[in-house]
Amino acid sequence: MVKNERVEDRYNRQQLIDGWNQEKLANSRVVLVGAGNLSGFTALSLAALGIGNLEIYDSGKVSRKQDNILFFSQDYQPRALALEELLKKINPNPKIKGINISFENQQMLPMMGRPNIIIDLTNSLKSKENILRYAEPGKINFVSAVANEFASQLQVIRASVAS
Repeated sequence: MVKNERVEDRYNRQQLIDGWNQEKLANSRVVLVGAGNLSGFTALSLAALGIGNLEIYDSGKVSRKQDNILFFSQDYQPRALALEELLKKINPNPKIKGINISFENQQMLPMMGRPNIIIDLTNSLKSKENILRYAEPGKINFVSAVANEFASQLQVIRASVAS
């Protein structure tokens, strides 16, 4: 018979995986560009896994007709802030910050600093181009994806396992 005890360590299941390093994950910093549906599901996974620091950059507003993951958020609220609020309810441990900004203006890119990885899930080609040009010289790991109801595409520009 299984006891119905409260699990104190929310990450205990994944720590059973050979080679899993929860401390390394907790000390990492991920920048997520975009806060639409694809970004939302990605961010939910990262927060549940226990990523240490997650920054979400997006300049859009919530539309409950389009934003499935943010359905219970207020319409016209900044998406980055709505996603931050949702993620903090799912897992209060990570440092999560939603920032209402667009990267179509490349002068804003340095505010990202040097994260472990940038995950770009915007539909803006200008933002994608600017972010790639920012990540390349700094050798920042970069993943870019785009999706709509008909198709999706994923591109890993530089991925390495840091020691």
